[in-house]
Amino acid sequence: MRAACTPESRRASYKHRAFAGETEGQVRRMRDVVRQMEEVAGIADSAAQGAEQTSAATEQQIASLGELTTTSQHLSVAAARLTETMQRFNVNGLATARGR
Repeated sequence: MRAACTPESRRASYKHRAFAGETEGQVRRMRDVVRQMEEVAGIADSAAQGAEQTSAATEQQIASLGELTTTSQHLSVAAARLTETMQRFNVNGLATARGR
C-alpha cells in the first residue's frame, strides 16, 4: 500500500522538485559557461598563432633589411671605386682632372 499524502509530504515533494529544477538550470548555465570558455580558448589560440606568424614575418623582414643595408653599402663602395677609375681615363681626347 501507498503511504497517505500528507501536507508535509506534499511540501517536501514540491521543495524537492523545485530544488531539482534549480539544479538543472544551474547545470545548463554551467554548460553554457564551459562552452563559451572553450570558444574563448579557441579564439585565444588563433590569436596566439597569428602573433607567432607575425613575429616570424617581422624577423624575416628585419633580416632582409639587414641584407639590403649591406648590399647598399657594397654598392656605394663600388660606385666610389668606379668614379675613381673613370677619372683616370681621357674623355674626348681630354685628360680628366686626375689624369693630367
